[in-house]
Amino acid sequence: MYNRRLTKSELGVWLRMEQTVLSILPGTWTDDYTRSFFELPRSLLYLATIDGESIGGSAVYHDSAHSAISLVSAIVRPQLKEKILSQMVRSSLPFFRSAAIRQIEVLVNSAVKKETVRFPLTYALEQGLTAKLEHMGFAKAGTAWQCSVRLPKHFSVRGTWDPWDVNPNIEGARKVLLDQGEQGGLTCSLVWLALNLAVLRGSLKTITVKGRTQLACGFEAHGDDAFVSFASMDSEMISTEAAAGQLLNLAARGKTKMIRLPLVGKAGLECVQSMERLTRSSSEYDSMNFMVKVL
Repeated sequence: MYNRRLTKSELGVWLRMEQTVLSILPGTWTDDYTRSFFELPRSLLYLATIDGESIGGSAVYHDSAHSAISLVSAIVRPQLKEKILSQMVRSSLPFFRSAAIRQIEVLVNSAVKKETVRFPLTYALEQGLTAKLEHMGFAKAGTAWQCSVRLPKHFSVRGTWDPWDVNPNIEGARKVLLDQGEQGGLTCSLVWLALNLAVLRGSLKTITVKGRTQLACGFEAHGDDAFVSFASMDSEMISTEAAAGQLLNLAARGKTKMIRLPLVGKAGLECVQSMERLTRSSSEYDSMNFMVKVL
């Protein structure tokens, strides 16, 4: 197996590999999302081949501000997983500690599940990689969740709510993430990746009152689904239920039937539970293991 890093002009090579390996149709809106990921300065895509034929690939994000590398995707043809998946992952990651990279971070589904959302909308790898990662020196460092909330027909939240900013407060969003990350249970580099993607794609939403951002999220609606790539709130400025109502109102503006939140920490989990109460509907929760290897 040969694993090589793709240049920024080779996005099409990655997309064709995905279509073949995952048996998906070309030209979906997720292709544009992948294009945005690859436009980020520190995003990396690797292509695995055997005898010149594409058989899989991996995606990596370098969070230079926190000296971390995140493995956000690793796919390979099903019949070759046992033979080459570990080798492909190893060859996509650094071996030694440096000033720029001190640890490697990975999210892994804690159970076998049918994928309804894939990279780059989710950064979770399949559960089968857990043992392989442990063998490479990774250890569990926390838990995150993927959640889905179904909206009833003609849903609206009653009450008076502060408006979303006409122009998102990027610095305010960064401050909320920095100040609330540990309390909210999301301190990993992946939440910063989600923020940077939201800024790049123009999908960052914020609520700022008297110069202080109280709620920030990445929000995109596609068809019946609305995707909240991350959400962080200032608990001193806004209650969990008020934040939940704001997110629901944002989704209710369109034709959304399902809100999908692919990266949720413990504070976000409380927000999802508030959404469940406000909508009087059930939610789906899938836990993920946050694994780290310190170099």
